Amino acid sequence: MRRLVLVVCAAAALAAAPQALAKGALQLCGSSGCASLGPEGAAGPMIPLGAGTGARLAPVAPAPFYRIGFAEHGGTLAYWIPSAHVLRVIEGGLAAWIAPGSEAEALLGGVASTVTPYAAPTTANALVGRRQAAGGATYLDLYTLGTRTLRWPRTVVWVPVNLTDGSLTPWTDGANSLWISQKGGYLRRDGTVARIPAAVADRIRARLSLR
Repeated sequence: MRRLVLVVCAAAALAAAPQALAKGALQLCGSSGCASLGPEGAAGPMIPLGAGTGARLAPVAPAPFYRIGFAEHGGTLAYWIPSAHVLRVIEGGLAAWIAPGSEAEALLGGVASTVTPYAAPTTANALVGRRQAAGGATYLDLYTLGTRTLRWPRTVVWVPVNLTDGSLTPWTDGANSLWISQKGGYLRRDGTVARIPAAVADRIRARLSLR
């Protein structure tokens, strides 16, 4: 069981750190400190990204979370959002939201019970097309706004939306991919597309607060 979690979480290390630096026990950290997910093992960081990671999911709303990384190497390799049962990792340089599997989730949940999570972000700086938007924190709604769809105009032009808040969270660490359609009501986020109300899409393009 412990080795499975090392495989799931350590895979993200390949996108974030040289193999020579990926040393030490894998640990889960929150606002009260860190706890070990298992001892250092040769199999962990050698697993390619995506192996055994489970189903790819749509982004989830901001919620309390944990950071996962190696004890002897700084940086965050993945995030665990327990209320949503989701791991957020880096895949191809971009954010990916995945289901960890029942055994991995059981171990993550057990370790997380000993550590207080980080609070969900409540502030954000939002740029739409590289220009400042008002009410930056309201743009955190983009992660859950609308209804997921598999059909949209293939000729759509996408305008980038960037969210940051100066801290490492699954929603504001700069790795997420958010885009609003130049026309119509489509929102692209971390590999998925959602239909959103036209009036809301207009407010995003106008860089207005969403509430």
